[in-house]
Amino acid sequence: MVVIPPSPTAPRLRSLSIVLALAVISSLLVVQPAAAVTAGTPFGWGRNGNGEVGDNTTVNRSTPVAISTAQTFAEISGGFFHTIGLTSTGNVYGWGTNSSNQVGVGTTSDEYHTPVLVTALPANSISQISAYGDQSLALQNDGTIWQ
Repeated sequence: MVVIPPSPTAPRLRSLSIVLALAVISSLLVVQPAAAVTAGTPFGWGRNGNGEVGDNTTVNRSTPVAISTAQTFAEISGGFFHTIGLTSTGNVYGWGTNSSNQVGVGTTSDEYHTPVLVTALPANSISQISAYGDQSLALQNDGTIWQ
């Protein structure tokens, strides 16, 4: 992972969304899984050839299915063939294809069909996430951006 520490002279970023506006727009142009969070319960649907829906299968889903996890997610973001989720406690989980280490677990193992904890990030300290293409980003509470 690449760590971009906050600069003491630069204004502090308030939103990772602003930093990634063009990346997010470009990610909307590719096929990616869809996900939603209802009362903390995550659901996914769409293409699932690499487990990016997170239901422990590789079956494409035309309707929402529960993501196989006991975690409560506050936010979910989908990349090209992977998905990341931010828990309400500030931890990040990833699932789907991992050929470019976009799931963030420190290996390039082919794929994960259920959410796995991204242990390289500081525990309980992430406030925002964004997945696009073959990359994932996380904004730490102190303004540090993880890529």
